[in-house]
Amino acid sequence: MSAFQDIKAGFRKISKTVISRTDELAEEAALAVKKKAVEAHLSEAYEKLGRIAYQLLAKDGAAIRDDEEFLVVSCEISRLRKELSLLDKNARKSKEQTGTDASTAKGEAPETEKTEDGKSE
Repeated sequence: MSAFQDIKAGFRKISKTVISRTDELAEEAALAVKKKAVEAHLSEAYEKLGRIAYQLLAKDGAAIRDDEEFLVVSCEISRLRKELSLLDKNARKSKEQTGTDASTAKGEAPETEKTEDGKSE
């Protein structure tokens, strides 16, 4: 009977570990989805800003910084970049708390952080 109890205890421990890791992966996936949504909005804002800048320059080369629509979109881009930064911080904090990274758990090399110009740090 004690061997059965040991096996039963082992399965309980394994199931708790699996449930815990599944919850962690679900949180990571939710953060990744939020980040992709913000990145899509940021891309749209950059596109809109580019159109506005082109129209202003094509019109008469007017001072772009004085255009109200240009300033609104620029502020939106700044807000979205801050939101992305916060999501990245939360993701890193979550990974630090769990002590694992999904890529390292799979035996892959962890990703390096990239600066604004796309270069790895």
